[in-house]
Amino acid sequence: MQQRELNVARPAMSQWEGHIAAMNQLVAGKITLNQALAFWGKTRVRAARHVHAFHRVDQRFLSTTRSLCPGRDSPRAEASPHGACFDAAEAAGATVKAARVTMATWSHHLQNMERLRSGMLSPTMAQQMWLHTWRKGVQELQSYHRHLDKAKHLRCPA
Repeated sequence: MQQRELNVARPAMSQWEGHIAAMNQLVAGKITLNQALAFWGKTRVRAARHVHAFHRVDQRFLSTTRSLCPGRDSPRAEASPHGACFDAAEAAGATVKAARVTMATWSHHLQNMERLRSGMLSPTMAQQMWLHTWRKGVQELQSYHRHLDKAKHLRCPA
């Protein structure tokens, strides 16, 4: 079920959140640029591996045809025990979808950082791209957390 994707997403999401939090603190004047750079360096460790792990598990999930919950092919009835399962599956699905979007942005940023370090991207261009990515990342993480909070409260009955 999608819970596996959500569990596998946690390390990468945590790193991306930390990466963005450092920028938020830098902009707010709570940390120095050197502190932000050090923090960004730490959030990058094994980040590509964590993003890849999410994509690998997610692709396996997307390639399966198994049902997410019992009675999936029957008409939905709110009073049935399957109604709660459908709600939980939909909420988890929305969360995984938000995670996919956020992971794509984080992955793209990781690639840009590598391009900068290897000299294939100018510092000026990297900075412009980072400002756009940072703003986008803030919005995507907010969406992810809204979906995650909703999904946490919904469960399929045993």
